[in-house]
Amino acid sequence: MGASGLKKIRSLGDGKATNKELTQVVESLRHQFKLEDLLEFIGLNRKTFYYNRARLNYDKYSEVKDLIKWLYAGSDETYGYRRIQDELFLFGYVFDDETVRRIMRSIKLMPTCYWTKSGKFSSYKGEHGKVAENLVRRDYVVTSGRKSKFVVTQPYTVLTTDVTQINLLGTKLYLAAIIDMYSKEILAYDIRTSPNMAQVTACVDQLQQVLPDGVQPILHSDQGTLYQLPRYQNRLDEVGLIQSMSRKGNCLDNAPMESFFSLAKREFIWRKEFVSIDQFKESFSRYVSRFNNVRISRKNKGLTPVEIRNQALAA
Repeated sequence: MGASGLKKIRSLGDGKATNKELTQVVESLRHQFKLEDLLEFIGLNRKTFYYNRARLNYDKYSEVKDLIKWLYAGSDETYGYRRIQDELFLFGYVFDDETVRRIMRSIKLMPTCYWTKSGKFSSYKGEHGKVAENLVRRDYVVTSGRKSKFVVTQPYTVLTTDVTQINLLGTKLYLAAIIDMYSKEILAYDIRTSPNMAQVTACVDQLQQVLPDGVQPILHSDQGTLYQLPRYQNRLDEVGLIQSMSRKGNCLDNAPMESFFSLAKREFIWRKEFVSIDQFKESFSRYVSRFNNVRISRKNKGLTPVEIRNQALAA
């Protein structure tokens, strides 16, 4: 038995504790130890334990409920029961999915951000330059029957970029970003009132600052007009990036980028109220930092994008 459990039991005194007090201690330690082991160690009969437990009207989840409330608030009210379960595991609480969902429902904690809005932005205006080969589809997508999945085994191998439109305070804003397909880390982003060459090259400039030496990743996009132009493609060559493009009408190869845009809108943009565009930009910077360093993902084994990246590089 752990030192904290021993200390808790010994604090009751040398055999002077009542059965009621012993029952309370056992109940508080059941998430850490087997009931049989606790009862044997403390010298409490099973029938006596259950008798006193019934009289206490004890809420065995009272302690974990407070922790769940804290974790939920810390996630900006975006974590559902699956990610709360992963966080609880880090604190030593082992519950199945259904138990965590039931506890959260009992204290009325359910995220409300997972709904959709209509409205899409397309940067495709026909062919105005060179359309690159779809290297991601060729080399990093495995198809089995009707299902396809990305197979990227290292960070800084395949990156993806896109632009999305945001309607805010009566103004149309455009968010461009670059993410790592392996870790889902946001490596660069830019927000402007117009989707132009300055915006997409600004993202490439930011990316250049964070790329480690010796890498030459693929940068995948759709066939947006800006991505086809020589000026943009020349900038990619200068940085050492290899360009790849989805085929027209097939955005599946850019799904990780679309997934981030969807999450950012549902978790952050549509749930907040902003008084100015400048305030929004400052808040979005904090959201990106939290997305990379704090927000866990079950698909990433309960790790953050930065943790996934560091883990892979250290292997």
